[in-house]
Amino acid sequence: MLDEYPETLTSVGWHDPNWSPFNSGLTIPEYQVRSEFYGIDIIPTTEWNGEQETEGATSGFDWEIMYNTFRPIYNELIGQETPYEIAIEGYFVGGIFEYDVTVTMDDDFDPLEDLMKVDVFLVEDNIWSNWCGVWANARNVARDWLLSDTLSIDSTGASETFSFQFSLEENWNPDSLKITAIVQNYNTMQIYQVSTKGIHQGYTDYDNDGVLNGDDNCIEVYNPGQEDSDGDLIGDVCDPCDGLVYVVGNLNGDTDGDGSPVIGIMDILTLADYITTGNSYECQDPILDFNSDGFVNVLDVIVLIQIIFYGTT
Repeated sequence: MLDEYPETLTSVGWHDPNWSPFNSGLTIPEYQVRSEFYGIDIIPTTEWNGEQETEGATSGFDWEIMYNTFRPIYNELIGQETPYEIAIEGYFVGGIFEYDVTVTMDDDFDPLEDLMKVDVFLVEDNIWSNWCGVWANARNVARDWLLSDTLSIDSTGASETFSFQFSLEENWNPDSLKITAIVQNYNTMQIYQVSTKGIHQGYTDYDNDGVLNGDDNCIEVYNPGQEDSDGDLIGDVCDPCDGLVYVVGNLNGDTDGDGSPVIGIMDILTLADYITTGNSYECQDPILDFNSDGFVNVLDVIVLIQIIFYGTT
């Protein structure tokens, strides 16, 4: 049914450690919290929108036989109206995924009376695994419970944003990972809205330069051309070591009125200071060894003096 109704049917699979394949990595500590929330005592159990429940499975886990049970429930719930909309946006930088989930109200509602909460889950789809001798895809497996917070908006047009971040685990397939966000009544357990998006689909264009954050080499600085003179994947406009200022000889990184590097006595003093203390920073490190002998010592000072005063080495 997930393949049949990809736009209107969403799932999050919570795997009981007693029933999940050995060493599968499909179970997470939060399973117990979610299981107790629904009062689940039979595995498998399917919670439909937090309103209806089906228990048990067929012999051999042949879920196709359950289709005639599931389809009427889906048809009954799909027509429900909701006052909420959910938008998922984010970007990837420095090995960390940073996301915002924004909930907006279309109609007046008072969530404070009913304890409305926003929960965000990281799920992985289509994990091929052995289930009691039967090989099948585990669909939308919960990998992490990223956020759970109270929703406070209660009037038409109001919105509230929830921010979170995460990094990838080694055994996750990023191409199959999704962010799934829900608005749920924690008293009645009814789910009022859900939205899901693949982690590579959620990128925004923070600096409005026409390049999405996931591909932008300067996320916070406008650079539609993505110029990268030194090929280090950091755009020139935000790269302190772009090979334009920190060239051979300009160890202190100073420039003239046109932005061109200035090589002078201060660079000699900077090099001498490094030889004495060993202190430097990333932009200097590639240009300290002037004579390219693999060492930084007084010979490099001599070479730099020759460059400055005689224009030759």
